[in-house]
Amino acid sequence: MGRYSPAEFRPGERGLRCACGKSWATRPVIELKHKGKLYRITCDKKGRRFPAHLQPVETALGQIRSEIQARSFHPEHWSPAATNRFLWANYVEDYLRRCADQLRPSTVRNHRGLARHLVWFEKIGSIREIRTAHCRDFASLPCLALACSPGYRRQILALLRTILRDAFEREDISSLPAVPAVEVPERDIEWLTPEEQALALEHIPVRHRPIFEFLMLYGCRPSEACALCWDAVDMEKGLIWFKRTLSSRVLVESTKTRKSRAAPLYSAARAILEKLPRGIGRTYVFRNSRARNPLGRYTIDVLDNNWQLALKRARLKPIPLKNGTRHSLGMQLRNQEGWTIENIALRLDHREQRTTAVFYARGEVE
Repeated sequence: MGRYSPAEFRPGERGLRCACGKSWATRPVIELKHKGKLYRITCDKKGRRFPAHLQPVETALGQIRSEIQARSFHPEHWSPAATNRFLWANYVEDYLRRCADQLRPSTVRNHRGLARHLVWFEKIGSIREIRTAHCRDFASLPCLALACSPGYRRQILALLRTILRDAFEREDISSLPAVPAVEVPERDIEWLTPEEQALALEHIPVRHRPIFEFLMLYGCRPSEACALCWDAVDMEKGLIWFKRTLSSRVLVESTKTRKSRAAPLYSAARAILEKLPRGIGRTYVFRNSRARNPLGRYTIDVLDNNWQLALKRARLKPIPLKNGTRHSLGMQLRNQEGWTIENIALRLDHREQRTTAVFYARGEVE
């Protein structure tokens, strides 16, 4: 009783039959002693419970013996799916959880959206089983090319590359698989002339115009204008400090480049601010009287909706708000005498001058 031996219980399938001849083992277990410790293996490397028939168990046993011989056996790789942190789904979730404290909420949300496309790797099982060939097969999937633009595919593969590199640096994988690059065709930047910007402003409601005028004047990121507070405005010294941003409707005490920067308070900007109700401390400079949030701050969605509606009414080509303000300023400066790529990079707070060159180096017009 309680002693099992292999026997055929279905045509072509073998299981473990009890010595009594009346019962079969429904949950096979591999017991082994490794480095002085006793282990009970109940799942394969994908975290799936062993079935009643013996073939998967015998296959797993052969893999374990090979790993022990190669000195690459790790009992934690043979854990159930709920506790095996090396399974792809679990590892990606752990990575995103670790990044939550280091990245902005909007970046984490974007990464979660990109990670949904990486579920293809779950069929491989553990992150330690991923090879360069798997990355190439994933990058060449026809469905991925049909469903995603080249730019979005580049972001997906960039996230895959980042996760694998992080795993390699943490020594969770012994080698770093190569992830293919995606070539994105260059597109001419869309922008507006000062005359077109003025036409768009005429079709924006008067109560919303100050923040749009400010965006066109300074070329700051829309999220930075939404997060601008009165403690960052010095009327006496004539300075404005860009030191905060709005990320997924959460106020972050740093900009995209992680550095605060000062800008002169232009006379046009002073005229805009003097018309607004003055606040103190961390009260928002630009407030939306119809905002649903209790602080009355603007959100990117509100700005985008008003911007697109204004372009439609002005019969202008529909372009993103960032193109109509920030990129338009960059292109306008590029076409002015005396402005170099270096000057524009400083004005727009680009982290690297090569970013500026990509956008504005070919921006000269006759």
